[in-house]
Amino acid sequence: NVCQNCCPQSDGSMGSCNFNFRIEDGSLNYGPYDFDSVMHYGRCDFTANTAVCNASCPSNTGETVTVNAPFNATWQCGDPSIDPVADTLYIGQRTHLSYWDSLVMSFLYPRANWRFQAPYGFDSPLGSFLVPFLSFEVGYDETPVGGTLWILNPSTFAVGPVLDKPITIGAPLGGVILTR
Repeated sequence: NVCQNCCPQSDGSMGSCNFNFRIEDGSLNYGPYDFDSVMHYGRCDFTANTAVCNASCPSNTGETVTVNAPFNATWQCGDPSIDPVADTLYIGQRTHLSYWDSLVMSFLYPRANWRFQAPYGFDSPLGSFLVPFLSFEVGYDETPVGGTLWILNPSTFAVGPVLDKPITIGAPLGGVILTR
């Protein structure tokens, strides 16, 4: 159902919108799949059958994005039993940032005393969300007093006998264990 002549191409012509739906291998995942994200395409975005898709929900002939069970009842068209204003609970909503949108945005524009650790990071002086520290020890050492060390992936860390610097350790995905 993806429109084949309504997206601008590199040569200035209009062509297929298929590039909007490529699945990229190896992309980083910063949390669970977020149906509520303001970045999520709507069920009729880039459709070749706009009138059919917008006439009913679900539409078997117009949708470009279909939510699979068990989430389809809630997210495909909105669920008035969960949200009386059903147009705020569906894929492609534009009324609010989801919890995960807000969290990732706060990480991209963090407070000055925040540092990040992840198994794909580097032990460089940066310690940012996009270039996190590789080791817990360096992240802990480089987090300023009163700051927050965000651990981005569930992990177990063997730590020294005493962690005595007053910082907050945050784990948005949970599953972090500190052992001696």
